Amino acid sequence: MNDCYSKLKELVPSIPQNKSVSQMEILQHVIDYIFDLQIALESESADQTTPDVVLSLKASDITCSFAEDGGLCH
Repeated sequence: MNDCYSKLKELVPSIPQNKSVSQMEILQHVIDYIFDLQIALESESADQTTPDVVLSLKASDITCSFAEDGGLCH
């Protein structure tokens, strides 16, 4: 599970990379980031314009599966 938190810490831009943060802080940053993405998508669909910033997650960035080792995040 710690690997999953480490991966989230890498992917969410608002989480400080150079300092230790608790799992609860990581989850709060993730929730805030998802909320911000929802707002961006809603405003994009309302405006029907091309966003200045395109956010994308490559399939190689996050791969969640039930692997032989029992891990979820790889």
